[in-house]
Amino acid sequence: LTHNLLGMAHQQRGAADKAREAFQRALALKPDFGEATNNLALSFVAEGKLDEARAVVADGLKQNPKHIGLLMVLAEIDRRRGDLAATEATLRQVLALQPKVAGPRLSLYSLLAAAKRNDEAIATLEEGLAMVPKQGEFARQLATAYMRAERPKDAVAVLGKLAQSNPKDDEVQFALAQAQAAAGDEDATEAALRRALDIEPFR
Repeated sequence: LTHNLLGMAHQQRGAADKAREAFQRALALKPDFGEATNNLALSFVAEGKLDEARAVVADGLKQNPKHIGLLMVLAEIDRRRGDLAATEATLRQVLALQPKVAGPRLSLYSLLAAAKRNDEAIATLEEGLAMVPKQGEFARQLATAYMRAERPKDAVAVLGKLAQSNPKDDEVQFALAQAQAAAGDEDATEAALRRALDIEPFR
């Protein structure tokens, strides 16, 4: 643990070589130390040394095949290499292990949306929001996806619930107004805009 913390301190100061030495010492003492493995791999990713990072991750996953951090690093390595199929497969593996965690699900959504697999992208967020109804970022991204898919009424439904749970968030009210305008509801649009201005008069 001490060597890992020392490595993190070196990394914060920009001393990458010293950081890696510390992480490697931590792993020499405890080869299945997932956090140190994760930090070592990330230090290589930060410098674009993807082969070295992948080798570290492969060793780490032999020790901890379900380590979420290492799987996310693997997905990032494959994304940077342009292997989107492998990235997607790893992200889905992470979601099978931790379906309610926001980061992997949002990453998968972004990947699918960029590939214009819009229905799958929306379904990914719908599934997440169904499991974690109060996850605001799922709701925001899903509303945006609905608007892009020309489904403003669905966006209104999502943003309306988000506005109820975040009554002082002017950004949510403004997004709700935009969705209502797209849905053709002028009265509701004006009401949402007035609520947004009540919260933040100088918007």
